Amino acid sequence: MYTKYIKRKRIPLSYIQVLLFMIFLHVHTASFAQQKKITLNETNASLKQVLKKIKAQTGVSFIVTSSMLADSKPVTVKVTNADLTEVLSLIFRQQPLTYTIRKNSVGITRKIVSTNIPGIGNSTLIEIHGTINDQQGKPIEGASVALESSGIQALSDINGNFALGWIPVDGLLIVSYVGYQKKMVP
Repeated sequence: MYTKYIKRKRIPLSYIQVLLFMIFLHVHTASFAQQKKITLNETNASLKQVLKKIKAQTGVSFIVTSSMLADSKPVTVKVTNADLTEVLSLIFRQQPLTYTIRKNSVGITRKIVSTNIPGIGNSTLIEIHGTINDQQGKPIEGASVALESSGIQALSDINGNFALGWIPVDGLLIVSYVGYQKKMVP
């Protein structure tokens, strides 16, 4: 008698799947974050500076990319003994970003935009960009990333990076490269 071993292949979550996961999370605030009060008096400060000050006062960690911080607008906020949710609501009101509170961390993502575009219709849009890597984690240059049936597409650069811009959230992405099997990403 022998035992048949099945080798499982771990499929890493793509940037799109992680982004969609964060978008669909409900806003939950841990009790410690709501109990901690925040005092800020900032004028035209960078979002990065303001988040550091909030972290120092509450211990909450922020999950955000440097490109999102670079796209953020200066922050002017004045609060005394305010809750975390109240402060974040004020800070992100005029930003192209939004947030999700989960236990002792805050995930920051780009805002989803709803619009009516000819050819696409009234749809919810999301900004898509990411990196194409092979199984060893090496970037793939020249991979095609396209939105199905739309004509919107991009090629990955020498570092495997691509950007499609704003596309419908329910769109199907098709990733292809010579010598690799075509992959569809919802």
